[in-house]
Amino acid sequence: VAAFCPSKGQRRVRRRNAGLEIRIVPASVDAEREAMFLRHRERFSENIPDSLRIFMPEIKPAECPCECVSVEVRDRGRLIAVSYLDVGAMAVSSVYAMFEPEEASRSPGTLTLLAEIEWAAAQGKRWLYPGYATVQPGHYDYKKSFRPLDYYDWQGHWRPLGP
Repeated sequence: VAAFCPSKGQRRVRRRNAGLEIRIVPASVDAEREAMFLRHRERFSENIPDSLRIFMPEIKPAECPCECVSVEVRDRGRLIAVSYLDVGAMAVSSVYAMFEPEEASRSPGTLTLLAEIEWAAAQGKRWLYPGYATVQPGHYDYKKSFRPLDYYDWQGHWRPLGP
């Protein structure tokens, strides 16, 4: 977290979205978020979950199994993106991010991950785990542009990603 420096493209995403309201709040799942999830999942063609509840517990999502916060992004009061972030003593872990499909040009995944990193730094966390991405091109490639970034090689080692 401390070594992160936004790229030119990430700074551009932040500027392009400067008029949006971004808040960090206790995690919740309600009808507004579940409806967004149903629209968001239409972007995928495989491994499509049935409900946002697959990622968030039914009871006390802000507390169980650990503290969980969410990044809410609103445009004039309308919720356009949400990401969920589990909070540990030294690290945070992105659980799930979603957005209104018609807002894709705003790069909402990048925007919420930038907000997560900023919040983690303000909380004194050392690491942020951005969640899964694959070697092959895919929906989660935006995560690979955040530097410095390490990956787990499944042989027991964390290694730097990229140049």
